Amino acid sequence: MRVNDGHKATDANRAYIYEVFADLYCAARPTVALSTEPETPITTTSYPTLVATFSALVEDWQDNSGPAARTEIGYQMRVFGAAQYAAPGFDPAVTRPIWSVEGLSAPLDFIDGETASSEDVEQTPDLPLANGTYRLYARGRRAFEAAQYSAWEYLVFTVGVTPCPPPDLSVALDDAGQRVTLTVTPQTAVGAAAPLLTVQRSEDEGGTWQTLRGLDKAPCAFAEPLTVHDREAARGVALRYRACVEASFDDAQLVSDWRTAAVEAALSVSGWNLKCPLEPERDWLGARIVADPEWTQEEDAGTFRPIGRRLPVVVSMALGGADGSLVISVATEAEWEAAQRLRDYAGTLYLESPYGWARYVRILSRSWVETGAPDGARRRLTCSFLEVEAP
Repeated sequence: MRVNDGHKATDANRAYIYEVFADLYCAARPTVALSTEPETPITTTSYPTLVATFSALVEDWQDNSGPAARTEIGYQMRVFGAAQYAAPGFDPAVTRPIWSVEGLSAPLDFIDGETASSEDVEQTPDLPLANGTYRLYARGRRAFEAAQYSAWEYLVFTVGVTPCPPPDLSVALDDAGQRVTLTVTPQTAVGAAAPLLTVQRSEDEGGTWQTLRGLDKAPCAFAEPLTVHDREAARGVALRYRACVEASFDDAQLVSDWRTAAVEAALSVSGWNLKCPLEPERDWLGARIVADPEWTQEEDAGTFRPIGRRLPVVVSMALGGADGSLVISVATEAEWEAAQRLRDYAGTLYLESPYGWARYVRILSRSWVETGAPDGARRRLTCSFLEVEAP
């Protein structure tokens, strides 16, 4: 490059020439190879170890001395069943997996700047995989800021153990009690011991499943029927249930296939129910709500008014639950006893409405009035509550 400048060095408007040098460091996305222990087909355990081997080039400037020089791999691992990955629109990034985990690998070592380094990530699912075909998906990214994930890689593997037979399962609608009654009988096999029962419910024709309260690997006995009541099942929708039994066989934990049963009808959506998930004896079915709940919902947000902008900027954190209040009319002594059981309870309740929705709520304030003769008193209970997570 040639530059001609007729000014003298003492001139104020003389030309200046600058040189800027920059070192550009690049780090390619990692690759991943997948395997299982034991190898597929898996016939000796319902808890296989899933292995993802991440490989990436580590150069001499990557010495873990700062955020940009970190050599760990951020990873995601997800397991899907055959029905899930064969469904239209399946996407491992958004479809809800059977099991998933994410984290950071150990740091990759520097070799010579030309040979890729590798690090194994071994994960064992905390839930048993029933007999069937699965896909293990995994991807990784460099640990520094703004690094992008690699493409998903997957491995098909099968589980085919010889466990106990699936348990017997029957379901019956109890509309008067606003619940579903299930009877489960675990079935034994030669060498099986220490059975554990899991029961799940689906409210979307088997698309997703939720484990019933207290029935996640619950201890049980072979050949002994167990009767349970699902008091938190959704009303007005078709319900399905499934059950499996996990048992010990020498040093292995094997899980049976699922036994599935559908409820013939839906729970009626009528009246107000106040249920106590942890203490069923406090349930109040058919409570007479005389003033429907009035709701408020607040959002955690900050408002900023940058200089030079006509309108503010709102930064949202989270949308809170639906908080409200309700008024209950009490006409009989039996109703008043039910009201007092809930009024004095310092825990989470399950509020079911005739409009089809249900929420977990926590009563924070109570007030009541009593009028009329003592032998025919009329009472009105007012409760304010917050929406909370299920207990």
